Amino acid sequence: MLFVTDLRPSEGIEQSHPRRAGMGTTSDNRASNQRGPNMRSSTKKFVVFLVDPKSILFGAAIFALIWACLKSPCFPGSIFLSVLLLVASILIRLDNRWGNLIAAILTGYLPVEFVRAFFMLPHFAEVPMFSLVHFRCFFRNLPYENGFVMFMGLTLVMLTRSVFAVIHNEQSENSLPERSN
Repeated sequence: MLFVTDLRPSEGIEQSHPRRAGMGTTSDNRASNQRGPNMRSSTKKFVVFLVDPKSILFGAAIFALIWACLKSPCFPGSIFLSVLLLVASILIRLDNRWGNLIAAILTGYLPVEFVRAFFMLPHFAEVPMFSLVHFRCFFRNLPYENGFVMFMGLTLVMLTRSVFAVIHNEQSENSLPERSN
């Protein structure tokens, strides 16, 4: 059985590999020295990738989709919204100008729907606009048990991120090339 007990760059292969004990050469030592920092840098790159806000948004969108499928499989509205958030998070992760623009449009759906429902409620419930009854009736009927707060929070974060990326894109700031005469 072969065991690699400890791979420190300073020790080399002959001390960490039972079969090669005493048979190490300088090229083996160089190979083990090169493997150590590369393993650390690949682990560091992976951790940086996981901590990246775009990756966190992607993970949150996957969580929202799984949660919507498990919590309310018969309510297609939350599943539809979860799929929109997942597509938007993939587009945000790609980080190009058109992807961010489409992600902003997709994530703008829920806030626009929220405002539309707020302004349409007085018409459907026959209550005066902007009255106390209007606010009570609207906020009591929000689907909190279907994850409305989670969806709205995730949507607003994605919308903010994608709109910021569209506005502060290097290509959009220098979109007109300078003409030389």
